[in-house]
Order: sequence, then C-alpha cells, then structure tokens
Amino acid sequence: MDISLIRLSSSTPHQVVRASCIDLLKKGAIWRIGDGTKVRLWRDNWLPKGNLKATGRTDFVAWHYEKTGIFTVRSAYRLGLALKRDEKISGQGSARPNGDRALVFTWKLGTESLAVQTNRHKLDVRITPLCRICGDEEEDGYHAVMNCTKARAFRLEMRNVWDIPAEEKLTNIGPDWVIVRLSQMSKIQRACMLFIWWRAWHLRNDIQKLNVDASFNADTGQAAWGSILRNHLGEIVMSAWGELPRVPNAGVAEALACFHGLRAASQVTACPIVLATDCLQLVAALSKEEPNCSDTAMIWAVRKEPCQANAAAHELARLSWQGLAGNCLLGSAPRIVLDVCLRDCTPVPVD
Repeated sequence: MDISLIRLSSSTPHQVVRASCIDLLKKGAIWRIGDGTKVRLWRDNWLPKGNLKATGRTDFVAWHYEKTGIFTVRSAYRLGLALKRDEKISGQGSARPNGDRALVFTWKLGTESLAVQTNRHKLDVRITPLCRICGDEEEDGYHAVMNCTKARAFRLEMRNVWDIPAEEKLTNIGPDWVIVRLSQMSKIQRACMLFIWWRAWHLRNDIQKLNVDASFNADTGQAAWGSILRNHLGEIVMSAWGELPRVPNAGVAEALACFHGLRAASQVTACPIVLATDCLQLVAALSKEEPNCSDTAMIWAVRKEPCQANAAAHELARLSWQGLAGNCLLGSAPRIVLDVCLRDCTPVPVD
C-alpha cells in the first residue's frame, strides 16, 4: 500500500498537517489476507488473522489498533500521542549507557510506570504509598531515583567523578520531568544521569533474606541456633550457627536465634533484611502493620515461614548437637547441610 503526497517547494501549514496524517495512517494501516493477490509480502504491512486459507474475498486494508479493524479518530489520536511520547524519550535516551534495558527503564520512569509504592497503592489500598526505604514521603518515580536516601547518596558520590547537572537543575517540575531535564543536558551528562537513575533503581531492590531457627531440648533446657543469609538471586551470602545457654522454653530459643542470626548478618551486609522464621509467636511479637523505615533499622520485614521452607536454618541449628563448634561461613554453608540449603532456597521477590 503506497500513499504519497506531492510536496511543493514551499509547503503550507495545511500540507504539513496532511503529510503528518498520511504518516500516521501508514503506521496503523495493515493488510488482511484474502486471496493474496494485492499484498506484496516483502514490502507491505500484513498480519495473518488465524490460519491462511484460500477464501473467495480479496485482500483488504484494516486499522491495526482497533479489534474491529475499523479506523476511528480516537484510536488514531492515541497512536499519535504514543508515537510522539516514545520519540521524545528515545531521542533523549540516544546516549543510553547500557543498551536497551536502560532505555526501557527510562521509558518506564518517564511514563511513571515503574513498580513504585504509589502505583502499587492504586492497585491495593492496603499497601502504603510511603517509601519502604526511607519513609520520608510517598514513593513515585522521582523519589525512587532522586530523593530517596540511597539514590541521593549514590548521586552525590558520583558527582565527585562525573560532570552532572547541579541539584537545582534536577528538581521535580511535574509529570514530564524526565523529558524536560534530559533535554537540558549535554550528551555526556545525559548518559551519566541515565546510568545514575538506572543504578539507583537497582540499589533500591538490594534486599536480602535471613532464615533463622532454633533447636531446643525441653528435658535439658539446652538449645542451639542456625541462620542462613541469601541475596535476591538465592545465592548464599553467609551461614552461621552456635550453642545457646540454658533457656526456659522454645520461644526464647527462637528469639535468641533471631538475635544471633542478625548479629552475624550485620557483620557482612548493610542491606535491608527480610527476617524469616517458622515461629508464629515471634513473628507476631516483632511485626508491625508497616515496615520499619528508620535509618537505623536493619530488619526490613518479618514473615512466617513454613517449617519445610526453613529447613536450612534448622539443620544449621542441629550442628551444635553433632559436636560442631559454632562458626560463620561467608558465601557458603557446611557441606553436610549444603544440599538442604540449596533445596529450600526461596529468593526474595523484587519489584
């Protein structure tokens, strides 16, 4: 399907509008296959609708952006807006630092379609719109990559080595802040800021999971603890275990296991931690309606785990009964429980 417009040496506004409309029609028009006599397969836009079968009808042109195939002004208007928006974001992101993934992220940031708390709150009012990291304000795209504690600290650190715009030129000016701010930067500054935003978003998702468990002998009062720390990919960051002094009941043993597990984890990580235990009473005692968002909080959330999902920590707690002295291993676990550690791995979900 060829549509052309004779262009004069001096185009009038009316001719410019006609040319734009024809370009838009070319984007949305598509051939539906009938007898295949009119379609040039290597040149025209065509899409089989179901199986290709010989029919008595001839090929016909349809509008791709309506289920009925019938052109509507509304769908053409929406297509024009979408193309204009994508052109702006793609043009500003031409100096992207990390290929298409960073460009897709920039598009989501510019269209406010990232999985931030404000968007999640719109889907479920029980979810708080406040930032889960700092708790200072509602988390939209701008807060996640610019104002949040981690994002701000990372940007200020990179400012020492990269030439990026001043802070007053990076303020939030409304829904189009990404496009406007990128258009005011040089090509190098644009690439640097795209990388900083992209990396700030991933820093936000660096959450680790700590499984803890205790082994308790009610007859003697003896107890032991075990813990295993994993990152969001399920890789083992640390495993630790040890004996506990005589304790009055299993609940106290579980609480002490959490204490020793967190103390061991604090030596190897500064990331927010999801604390997982199979003790329901302990979860009820530690949990609150909202995550702890203070700067000094290490526990990001506490959740109840099924016993079978906490098997690795349980096996580590039993090591002390087998005469193995308490220890802490970085990046691995004792060989005799490594199979269990890998089998019950449940990575922390990342938004």
